[in-house]
Amino acid sequence: MVSGIELSDEMAAVARQRTEAQNWSNVQVIVGDASNARLPSDVDAILFFLTHDLTRTPAVVERAVGAGQPGARVVAFGPVRATHPFAAPVNAVVRAISRPYVTTFEGFDAPWSYLAAHLCDLDITRTMFGGAYIATGTRAQPGSKRKSD
Repeated sequence: MVSGIELSDEMAAVARQRTEAQNWSNVQVIVGDASNARLPSDVDAILFFLTHDLTRTPAVVERAVGAGQPGARVVAFGPVRATHPFAAPVNAVVRAISRPYVTTFEGFDAPWSYLAAHLCDLDITRTMFGGAYIATGTRAQPGSKRKSD
């Protein structure tokens, strides 16, 4: 089963229409705030996709990762402040594109930092001229060493 959490009723309706159009009977769309929505438990994977505000909310990260079984795969993708010598134009574009969708640019240097506390084997790949990132890792097994340890 694939579960998606969506705050907006309108976007949840769009997601449901798309899953029905594709005949994806294994997808459920949950409407609610990720900080208190009912999450499935013991999931195999967790995806944060263009959810900067959520990845910068420690309680949401802890809840989402906590819904995964030990060893569950976690992937996050989103905008990040580029750091290379020619970053200024990239950062201007990233901020302009992101502005309508984020409430804060806090953490744009390392949006994955709260995930790091809950994942082992965290790997960060920068893409799109350094203005986007893909973070991958697995939910730590109880008692295991995490990358942040």
